[in-house]
Amino acid sequence: MTDDGYCGVKGGKREKGLRAIAEALEKVHEKLGAEFRRALPGMVDRLSPEEILTWGSLGREWAASHWQGRELAAEYFRASPQVVGYLPSPLGQRLREWMDHGRSLAQLSSEAGREYLRASPAFLQQAGFPCLRAWAEEGVRLFRSAGKPTRLLSLYLVSSPEILSLGGWELLRLWGEVGGQLTKLDLQWALSLFAEGPALLAQFTPPFREKALTLGGLLAPTMRKQTSIPAGNWMKGPHDPGQAPIGGPRAGAKSDPGLSGRSGVLALWQFCARAMGRIEESDWEPFWEMALRIARHAPEKALPFWEDAPAHHLLLGKAERDRLISVGLRLAPLSGEAVAELFGHLPRILEVVPRVALAGWMEEGVALARENPSAAVAFFRLESRRSRRALDDRDGGVPLTEVASLLKLYAHALTGKKIEIQPWEAEDPAHYPLPEGQDFRLPPEVKRYPTRRENFAVYRIYTAHQAGYLEFGSLELPLVGFLAPFPQPDLARQLFHRLEDARVDWRLRHAYRGLAQELERFLTQPAPPGEPALLEEINRLLLPLCLDRPPAPSPGPIAAAMQRILSRLFRPAATVYTTAWVTAGLYLLLQPTFDLPAVLRDEAWVPDELLEGLLQEALTHLDAPSAPGNQEAPPEELLEKLDFKTALDGREGEGTPISWELLLQLIEAGIQLELKGLSQGEIDASGLCIADLDLPSLPAQESSAEKGETDKLPVARKKAAPSTRMERFFFYDEWDYLIQDYRLGWCRLREMAPEGSSIDFVDQALEEYADLILALRKRFQRLKPQAYHKQRRAIEGEEIELDAALEAVVDRKSGQSPSEKVYIERRRKRREVSTLFLLDMSASTDEKLPDSPKRIIDVEKEAALLMAEALDALGDEYAIYGFSGFGRENVDFFIVKDFGEGYSLEVKTRLAALRPHRSTRMGPAIRHSLQKLVARESQLKTLILLSDGYPQDHDYGEDRTDREYGLHDTRMALQEVRRLGIKAFCVTVDPSGNDYLRQMCGGPHYLVIRDVASLPRELPRIYQGLTF
Repeated sequence: MTDDGYCGVKGGKREKGLRAIAEALEKVHEKLGAEFRRALPGMVDRLSPEEILTWGSLGREWAASHWQGRELAAEYFRASPQVVGYLPSPLGQRLREWMDHGRSLAQLSSEAGREYLRASPAFLQQAGFPCLRAWAEEGVRLFRSAGKPTRLLSLYLVSSPEILSLGGWELLRLWGEVGGQLTKLDLQWALSLFAEGPALLAQFTPPFREKALTLGGLLAPTMRKQTSIPAGNWMKGPHDPGQAPIGGPRAGAKSDPGLSGRSGVLALWQFCARAMGRIEESDWEPFWEMALRIARHAPEKALPFWEDAPAHHLLLGKAERDRLISVGLRLAPLSGEAVAELFGHLPRILEVVPRVALAGWMEEGVALARENPSAAVAFFRLESRRSRRALDDRDGGVPLTEVASLLKLYAHALTGKKIEIQPWEAEDPAHYPLPEGQDFRLPPEVKRYPTRRENFAVYRIYTAHQAGYLEFGSLELPLVGFLAPFPQPDLARQLFHRLEDARVDWRLRHAYRGLAQELERFLTQPAPPGEPALLEEINRLLLPLCLDRPPAPSPGPIAAAMQRILSRLFRPAATVYTTAWVTAGLYLLLQPTFDLPAVLRDEAWVPDELLEGLLQEALTHLDAPSAPGNQEAPPEELLEKLDFKTALDGREGEGTPISWELLLQLIEAGIQLELKGLSQGEIDASGLCIADLDLPSLPAQESSAEKGETDKLPVARKKAAPSTRMERFFFYDEWDYLIQDYRLGWCRLREMAPEGSSIDFVDQALEEYADLILALRKRFQRLKPQAYHKQRRAIEGEEIELDAALEAVVDRKSGQSPSEKVYIERRRKRREVSTLFLLDMSASTDEKLPDSPKRIIDVEKEAALLMAEALDALGDEYAIYGFSGFGRENVDFFIVKDFGEGYSLEVKTRLAALRPHRSTRMGPAIRHSLQKLVARESQLKTLILLSDGYPQDHDYGEDRTDREYGLHDTRMALQEVRRLGIKAFCVTVDPSGNDYLRQMCGGPHYLVIRDVASLPRELPRIYQGLTF
């Protein structure tokens, strides 16, 4: 080695020392000595003589300290000229610290030591010497926490300088934290992060790189539980050609290989990068803020947020988007999950909430989040009654699906018949829909007025009008035959419907005063555009007559004649045949060429007398429109000559009678009623008449939203066609005590009959309990009321009541009008009782009784069987059902014996077929039972629930082990039953039942039977106590 090889270091101890170091290195390997000599010139100018010796000695220590020391020392000498330029003084000390950190890594892995030395210049250039120790220690921590994988440590060290270039030391610190978190979840995810992460992180512009890394750390645990990152349709293709990736691609960066083959945080970043391509740059910051809030508090909602929010917010205009984002930012600190639901359900929200009402509706959700974040989540999901109730006074239409149950109830009250509500697409928007049999046809949605309350009133009017068709005889006329003789039957049909609608509206206004104001508003709305001139003129003349106002001015003789003819419709005695008479008269008046006598005579519709009257009426008013008087005979007299059936035998002003139970149900549903025709002491169902149906808060889908307050009638909606096995599906709300509101249409209940073909169980039970059944029959027979009772002061009867007869004589003598109620009538007396037995069929009922081969379900069935035998003899109405299921979408409701069904062999077969199933979701089963009982007309109604434990299901609340949710929902369902005047009683064979039944049932409404085998003997006593 020449002197020049030491860059002028000659003489003295320094030269000897360097030569010694070089010789020692060459003994290890001649290439190592060559690396030393190549690095030496770059160090001489920067280090003092003593520091030069220190530097060389450290290299020799590298070579001697490790079995791969030669390679490590070579890397040391290669990196030294660059590293020394970034080290603070004193350089000798800093060199040793640099080497010590490297040696600690090399002891873990020689590869890690080499990568440390290679990456050191770039690291020190960007982070500085003060961060060197923390960097090395983070590497050691990663190595140990991940189970000592050398590849992981090396990748971390290699990637560090690039991460520093993207965001500095803070980004690198977070990089290490996230990497360490991933090592605990999935080592491959961590390896992929350090290997490919820098390139993907560079997709984001600098302000969002730290946010993306934070998001990855927050969501990694959630993503690890999922099989893949969701990908909406907008992610399946390339970016919009006009939209650059986030921050633009880095110069020289490789093309994006796509999501294929990527997982974990890498897939998340690519997912987010593509999603941000749908968002305006000015909105990136608020989107990231909302996303991070969601990730912290509801990580399972963060990925759906990234998938849905960018696409959904584009459904709004710029101003609306800004308002939406503003709401999201204010909502995020209160409930990140609520933000995710707001953006995720935005398409559905926009279907339900009008744009003009959207801002106010969202603000109400924000206010709710301040009180109860969980309630706000349900609010923006449109699952709670409050969500829908918030729309009542805002702009928007009312879908038929939300109010069909209330309207069905209303129609039943008006008609006394079981009416089904069906959707109807209007062909003539100016015409009311016509009922079809027992089906009322209503529009699928009403958007006539600006508020939901007013639009619901339109549904009420449509329903009342169709009920009027039935009550006032509109369907009695064979319309097809009546229209056939007319030369233009379509014109005659339109004319007839318009006139009959006016007659029915007039009758409704007088029969149901509560509808008068709403009807007047409805009728005075402008006619739809395109109305024929003839019908428009008829409407002009009809309106004041229908509303009992002064007649409209008549501009000419024809209008005057029309007005005179039309006035016949608005009389108490007018019928549908009056409408037919007026239709024919107007047609004759407006169509002079119409040979009415010949045509109608051929069809045998109208005799000569009526034709002559029509002709005379028309001609008289054409010649003398102002002639006073009314010469024609009343229409009813003419119709009697035609032998037409009339509907004039009903007493004017009487409404349709309804039962007290139905009245109570209407009141609980928020319907306002007016009572008339009642005198003191005569308050019974025959005197109750519907006068008004005021709009309640629409049932919970704030129910299915909008079922109103907690005291409203629960609403069930029957789903499409039942299966061949007579299965029917219903949806019921469920009370969520966490949000203090109902979740709308939350549970799907399937009603079906249990399968079975054997009655061996029944035969064995009847044999075992033969003596008890006989005793029960005798006991109930003794309790059965007498066959007849005497009704005193009746209008007619078999005996004269002496006191009443004497009073009548006295009244007659004194000149007063005597009462006709002087008889005693013997009336058949019977019990009006309906009882529903609801049996728990959960898996726990398969448990055997102590010292007995019987199971709990067997004892329940035996008890039901004994009640059936006893009540069949007593004559009380009863039904038997069972319930079980698994999850809110699969609540099974088994029909053993329905109301109105006889106690038959088929019933016994169904009872024998009952077997344990799965869970015990009581709420929907009780609500469905309530619907069964509401339909009965008995004065006394009772629900008896037989169970072996508390309500539970795998999704009955947020946690399967949480009893509170199920107890609160069941408690609310039982309160719904009692609010309608129905008794509800719970019987359990669970010895610990007192612990929860006191909370669930309250008061004296439950019984714990500790001896399960005694249930068949105890149940009849319970029934007797409840119904006698």
